[in-house]
Amino acid sequence: MKKHLLFVLAACALLVSCQTTEKTAIAYHQANQADHERILALKASGQPDIWPEVFERYCSLRGRNEEMSRMPERVKKSVNYTKLNLEEELNSARNKAEAYLEAKIAQDLQKEGADIDRTNQYIWQLGRVNPKNSRLGEFKLAMLMKQADDILIGCTPRRGTHLPMGVEQALVSFDANELAAIPAKVHYHKQRSVKYGVIADIVINHCDAGSDRDEAVSFKESNGNLTATVTDHTLSKTATIKGMLNLYEPKKGDLLVSIPLEANSKFSYNYSTIEGSREACSEQTLERLSQQPLPFPTDASIITDAAKEFNNLVAKTLSGK
Repeated sequence: MKKHLLFVLAACALLVSCQTTEKTAIAYHQANQADHERILALKASGQPDIWPEVFERYCSLRGRNEEMSRMPERVKKSVNYTKLNLEEELNSARNKAEAYLEAKIAQDLQKEGADIDRTNQYIWQLGRVNPKNSRLGEFKLAMLMKQADDILIGCTPRRGTHLPMGVEQALVSFDANELAAIPAKVHYHKQRSVKYGVIADIVINHCDAGSDRDEAVSFKESNGNLTATVTDHTLSKTATIKGMLNLYEPKKGDLLVSIPLEANSKFSYNYSTIEGSREACSEQTLERLSQQPLPFPTDASIITDAAKEFNNLVAKTLSGK
């Protein structure tokens, strides 16, 4: 009796397994067929707006195929599984979808009264097609600024990053022309009465001034019996500021866009000195000799100059230029 019961249970399990496998096979082929037919229909239309959906359909085909590749061999055999190589079609669809979406977003951003929801949908699609698209951050920022009436701007040095006195102020101080170019009204201090559309944080993670460099090259000049040793000096010093322009949603504080920025300031000056007779020197050398040596800028002053350049980059980024 017990053996009979075990046989019945085993038979039932086998029947259920066969039915499940059959259903899996049918579902797998039906889904693939639906995607394939839809792709053919879209391509046949010849319309430029088909490519985001074509890309999504190819992604579905590839994902389904990869999922089936991890199934037991008996299941793969039952559905006549064949590994699909869709990379060429997928990459082609991705490139065409990116080109289409970039063009539509750029077109919408230039229009007055463009459908904001539609443009945001295009941007969302572009992020799905290629999260690393080179213009994705630019488009997100442009849409944020298009919708924001007021923006709160501040500066946050990363821990361990020292900013000389006055540098933080230079990073957030926009001139009248820059403020006019930024579509939103800029605020530097939070006010309860203002409903900010965006909070912008200038995060500085690298601030450095290079060493003073004096590169000297000496050569001789002569005029008859007169000689002179001329030394050309090239003074140089650089400063670099690196950071991120982070934009946050005011209510939840979610990071919306993070854009890397880098600014440099360079001091460069040339002058010459001689040992010997000035009468031995050429006119060109005499002209250089009229330039007096200058002192190197302090670290604080050249970093402040770099901060002003960084501020210009922030203004251009916020204004979409």
